[in-house]
Amino acid sequence: MDSSELIDLVQNLGPVFVICMCAFWYIKYQTDQQIKMQNEFNKKDQESDNRLFELAEKSNEAMMKITASLDANTKAMDLMINTIGTKKG
Repeated sequence: MDSSELIDLVQNLGPVFVICMCAFWYIKYQTDQQIKMQNEFNKKDQESDNRLFELAEKSNEAMMKITASLDANTKAMDLMINTIGTKKG
C-alpha cells in the first residue's frame, strides 16, 4: 500500500475509522503472538514434566535396588552374628 492509497483511504473512510482498524489489527496481532508464546511455553513445560517423571521413576528404581541390597546385607550380617554366636556358645 503506497501513500496515495493510504491518503485516499483516510479521506474516504475517515481518520477515526482507519485508526480504529489499525488498533483492532494491533490487538489481534498481540493476541496471536501471546497464543503462540503460550503454546511454546506449554510444550516446553510438558517436555520438562516428562523428563522429571522419568527421573523420578529412575530414582525410585535405584532406591528399590538399594533397599534390596541393604536387606541382603542385613540378612548376611544376621547370619554371620548367629554363626559367630553359636561357635562361642
